[in-house]
Amino acid sequence: VAEPPGRGAEGARTRARVAETAPGASADRVDAPSAVPRAPDKWIEEIVALRRAGRLVEAGNALAEFRKAYPTYPLPAAVTSPP
Repeated sequence: VAEPPGRGAEGARTRARVAETAPGASADRVDAPSAVPRAPDKWIEEIVALRRAGRLVEAGNALAEFRKAYPTYPLPAAVTSPP
């Protein structure tokens, strides 16, 4: 007797693949926070680029996150001076 479509071992594998690719399904997603913070110099470059693009709220949020990861890292004037 054949299993109805979507049932049995093959259906379970298909459902597992769909669950793995569903949004929020795994901690291994690309946008999941990393256990290792980004390199500080690259992160600073991103914050400076956000400020130059006029994306000040995003830059401020990124700077706050940066400060959590690197509380004593010296900041360049491009990050600390008014936009």
